[in-house]
Amino acid sequence: MAEHRLLFTLTMLLTAILFAAGSAQAQIPLAGSAIDQFVDPLPILDVTRAPNGTIQTVVAGTGQMEVDMKEFRANVLPSTFAPGSYKGTWVWGYVTAGTDTNVTRDTYTGPVVVATRGIPTGFLPTCL
Repeated sequence: MAEHRLLFTLTMLLTAILFAAGSAQAQIPLAGSAIDQFVDPLPILDVTRAPNGTIQTVVAGTGQMEVDMKEFRANVLPSTFAPGSYKGTWVWGYVTAGTDTNVTRDTYTGPVVVATRGIPTGFLPTCL
């Protein structure tokens, strides 16, 4: 009985060591000074609801507004960082309901709600 426990314990220990050795990847930190600054213009707040490329804007009325919290890719690093291979950084953020999150967005900021003073608005956040 004691031999079985010892064998089981050694097997589990060996499995854990092999798993840890196989899944560990060496990562080299990137110095902040290696990333170019002030390369791309800032996203534009656009109340005309222009397509991807600007910060999403919702002009509030008296009706209910829906926003979703979703995972999507956004350009967090400048366009000169790994040209051609950088496809955006995965982030969690709010987007207006029905937004195509398969497209890399220029920013994770938004949506911006433009409201009129004195007019109540309805805001319904959902998490998908």
